[in-house]
Amino acid sequence: MSEVNHILAHEYFHLWCAEQIQVEALRRPDYTKPLVTGTLWLNEGATEYMSLVLLYHAGIVDQRGFQAEIARKYAQVFSQQKIATKKTLVETSRGWTNAGLPEFMTITLSIYERGAVNFFAMDLSIRSQTQESWVSPTRSDT
Repeated sequence: MSEVNHILAHEYFHLWCAEQIQVEALRRPDYTKPLVTGTLWLNEGATEYMSLVLLYHAGIVDQRGFQAEIARKYAQVFSQQKIATKKTLVETSRGWTNAGLPEFMTITLSIYERGAVNFFAMDLSIRSQTQESWVSPTRSDT
């Protein structure tokens, strides 16, 4: 999957869904202070996951490519488990502004990758309980 396509889909989802999923601190931002929030993981995790879904439904990646990307994210989170899961996602989101570079990279992993994996798990759970197939009726991956 092209990194450019991924970034474009990620940012497009932010634009498309700005009113539905937003960081609480951005409702009335104070641009004189760093952004401190506990919901950044929700915004970025959902966006990261949905950008992959968007690329699938746009025909840019097939089901195998989507699954490979989710597996890569899961493996990355799992390999960093001792570092990335010491704090909850809410605690991690709040630590964004005071982080040095190594911690910033760990926080980024937690917020984007771990958030996306969590949203994938929630999506699977919802689809399982509602008997909904992951593959859209409009797509026919072979």
